[in-house]
Amino acid sequence: GDMFGRRRMMLILLGIGAVGSVISAATTHYGLVLAGRALQGFASAVIPLSIGILRESLPDKRLPVAVGLMTTAQGMGVAIGLVLGGVIIDHLNWHWLFVIGSVMLVIAYAVVRLIIPARPGIPPVDKIDWIEGLLPAPGIGAVLLGLSLSKTYGWRDPRCYSFTAAGVVPLV
Repeated sequence: GDMFGRRRMMLILLGIGAVGSVISAATTHYGLVLAGRALQGFASAVIPLSIGILRESLPDKRLPVAVGLMTTAQGMGVAIGLVLGGVIIDHLNWHWLFVIGSVMLVIAYAVVRLIIPARPGIPPVDKIDWIEGLLPAPGIGAVLLGLSLSKTYGWRDPRCYSFTAAGVVPLV
């Protein structure tokens, strides 16, 4: 958001999330539903982008209340979504969870496009180190997998300490 503009990134992420919802709604294949859910996860990055938009749009005096209201509304939305999800599952097919999710994401996309002002980002002075930025992800995943396997197989099992050690290496 800082580099390419917060509004622009928000629109991209909401679009990716909507595509993921449509994929999940349109299939019964577990792998595709999972891939759609993964794409939906991109929309969660809208929260920090929203805070950034508030920071650049509001005076310092109003910022704490605005951020508090936004994060409270987000938390309430999650709680309401859990209850509504149960109601939807009780009365409709599970595909409707994703249909409604895609409609909500499309509405959010339209609202952002209409209301949020477009501001240019600030390109970085230095090159982005993608390897250093992305390398922790598989390391953390391997450590967590090793820890999870230890509950089933015990710490002496080679799978447990191999995954844990393999995860620590890129983290170091």
